[in-house]
Amino acid sequence: KFHRDLPATTGFAFGTSSTTATVLGPTILNLQNVPTCITRENHLPSTHILPWDLTILTTILKTDGVAMVVHRHGGIDEPRCDGSPFAWFTVDFDHTGPAWTTPTYTYPNDLQPPGNILYHDHALGMSRVNLVASLFG
Repeated sequence: KFHRDLPATTGFAFGTSSTTATVLGPTILNLQNVPTCITRENHLPSTHILPWDLTILTTILKTDGVAMVVHRHGGIDEPRCDGSPFAWFTVDFDHTGPAWTTPTYTYPNDLQPPGNILYHDHALGMSRVNLVASLFG
Protein backbone atom coordinates (compact mmCIF):
# COMPACT_ATOMS: atom_id res chain seq x y z
CA LYS A 1 0.00 0.00 0.00
CA PHE A 2 1.25 3.45 -0.83
CA HIS A 3 -1.08 5.11 1.67
CA ARG A 4 -3.24 3.78 4.49
CA ASP A 5 -6.42 5.07 2.79
CA LEU A 6 -5.66 3.49 -0.59
CA PRO A 7 -6.08 -0.15 -1.64
CA ALA A 8 -3.03 -2.36 -2.13
CA THR A 9 -1.47 -2.19 -5.57
CA THR A 10 1.23 -3.98 -7.51
CA GLY A 11 4.61 -2.32 -7.90
CA PHE A 12 8.34 -2.93 -8.07
CA ALA A 13 10.69 -2.16 -5.19
CA PHE A 14 14.35 -2.06 -4.16
CA GLY A 15 15.56 -4.02 -1.15
CA THR A 16 17.91 -6.66 0.16
CA SER A 17 15.19 -9.33 -0.19
CA SER A 18 11.57 -9.63 -1.30
CA THR A 19 10.44 -9.33 2.32
CA THR A 20 12.47 -6.18 3.02
CA ALA A 21 11.92 -4.40 -0.31
CA THR A 22 10.31 -0.98 0.10
CA VAL A 23 9.00 1.96 -1.87
CA LEU A 24 10.92 4.28 -1.64
CA GLY A 25 13.94 2.00 -1.73
CA PRO A 26 16.18 1.65 1.32
CA THR A 27 18.22 4.59 2.53
CA ILE A 28 21.93 4.09 1.93
CA LEU A 29 24.19 6.04 4.28
CA ASN A 30 27.56 6.87 2.76
CA LEU A 31 30.54 8.33 4.61
CA GLN A 32 32.93 10.65 2.82
CA ASN A 33 36.15 8.85 1.78
CA VAL A 34 34.68 5.46 2.79
CA PRO A 35 33.83 3.33 -0.27
CA THR A 36 30.38 1.80 -0.55
CA CYS A 37 29.94 -1.45 -2.52
CA ILE A 38 26.50 -2.50 -3.71
CA THR A 39 25.85 -5.77 -5.50
CA ARG A 40 22.79 -5.57 -7.71
CA GLU A 41 20.41 -8.38 -8.54
CA ASN A 42 17.27 -8.36 -10.64
CA HIS A 43 14.28 -10.31 -9.31
CA LEU A 44 11.69 -8.54 -11.44
CA PRO A 45 9.02 -10.61 -13.20
CA SER A 46 9.39 -11.91 -16.74
CA THR A 47 6.88 -9.35 -18.00
CA HIS A 48 6.37 -5.75 -16.94
CA ILE A 49 3.37 -4.76 -14.82
CA LEU A 50 2.82 -1.73 -17.07
CA PRO A 51 2.51 -1.36 -20.83
CA TRP A 52 5.24 0.50 -22.66
CA ASP A 53 5.45 2.23 -26.00
CA LEU A 54 7.15 -0.16 -28.41
CA THR A 55 8.01 2.75 -30.76
CA ILE A 56 10.53 4.01 -28.18
CA LEU A 57 13.97 2.41 -28.37
CA THR A 58 14.25 0.10 -25.37
CA THR A 59 16.78 -2.29 -23.95
CA ILE A 60 15.30 -5.62 -25.00
CA LEU A 61 12.25 -7.26 -26.48
CA LYS A 62 9.11 -7.19 -24.36
CA THR A 63 9.30 -10.98 -23.97
CA ASP A 64 12.89 -11.18 -22.66
CA GLY A 65 12.27 -9.97 -19.10
CA VAL A 66 12.29 -6.62 -17.33
CA ALA A 67 15.63 -4.85 -17.65
CA MET A 68 16.94 -2.46 -15.03
CA VAL A 69 20.11 -0.71 -13.90
CA VAL A 70 20.66 1.49 -10.84
CA HIS A 71 21.85 5.08 -11.34
CA ARG A 72 22.79 7.45 -8.50
CA HIS A 73 21.25 10.71 -9.71
CA GLY A 74 23.86 13.41 -9.10
CA GLY A 75 26.49 10.93 -7.96
CA ILE A 76 30.14 11.51 -8.82
CA ASP A 77 30.90 7.98 -9.96
CA GLU A 78 33.28 6.08 -12.22
CA PRO A 79 31.69 5.45 -15.64
CA ARG A 80 31.57 1.66 -15.09
CA CYS A 81 29.53 2.23 -11.89
CA ASP A 82 27.35 5.08 -13.11
CA GLY A 83 24.29 3.06 -14.12
CA SER A 84 24.45 4.01 -17.78
CA PRO A 85 21.24 3.40 -19.77
CA PHE A 86 23.22 0.76 -21.68
CA ALA A 87 24.43 -1.10 -18.53
CA TRP A 88 21.06 -2.81 -17.96
CA PHE A 89 20.52 -6.45 -17.06
CA THR A 90 17.68 -8.93 -16.56
CA VAL A 91 17.09 -11.75 -14.06
CA ASP A 92 20.22 -13.88 -13.50
CA PHE A 93 22.01 -11.65 -16.04
CA ASP A 94 20.37 -13.67 -18.84
CA HIS A 95 20.50 -10.52 -20.98
CA THR A 96 22.84 -7.57 -20.47
CA GLY A 97 23.37 -4.27 -22.21
CA PRO A 98 26.49 -3.33 -24.18
CA ALA A 99 27.85 -1.21 -21.29
CA TRP A 100 27.20 -3.82 -18.57
CA THR A 101 30.43 -4.64 -16.71
CA THR A 102 29.80 -5.97 -13.22
CA PRO A 103 27.00 -6.74 -10.76
CA THR A 104 28.87 -4.87 -7.99
CA TYR A 105 29.21 -1.10 -8.09
CA THR A 106 31.82 0.59 -5.89
CA TYR A 107 31.24 4.21 -4.97
CA PRO A 108 34.47 5.74 -3.55
CA ASN A 109 32.65 8.74 -1.99
CA ASP A 110 35.87 10.75 -2.14
CA LEU A 111 34.66 13.60 -4.36
CA GLN A 112 30.98 13.51 -3.40
CA PRO A 113 29.91 16.47 -1.25
CA PRO A 114 27.50 15.77 1.63
CA GLY A 115 23.83 15.67 0.68
CA ASN A 116 20.92 13.53 -0.41
CA ILE A 117 21.16 11.54 -3.62
CA LEU A 118 18.25 9.84 -5.34
CA TYR A 119 18.82 6.48 -7.00
CA HIS A 120 16.58 5.12 -9.71
CA ASP A 121 16.31 2.77 -12.65
CA HIS A 122 18.07 4.09 -15.75
CA ALA A 123 17.62 1.30 -18.34
CA LEU A 124 17.39 2.58 -21.90
CA GLY A 125 13.78 3.32 -22.81
CA MET A 126 12.50 1.76 -19.57
CA SER A 127 13.18 4.51 -17.02
CA ARG A 128 9.75 6.10 -17.22
CA VAL A 129 7.77 2.86 -16.82
CA ASN A 130 10.16 1.49 -14.19
CA LEU A 131 9.93 4.74 -12.20
CA VAL A 132 6.12 4.68 -12.40
CA ALA A 133 6.36 1.07 -11.18
CA SER A 134 8.31 2.43 -8.15
CA LEU A 135 11.98 1.67 -8.89
CA PHE A 136 13.50 4.62 -7.05
CA GLY A 137 14.90 5.37 -3.64
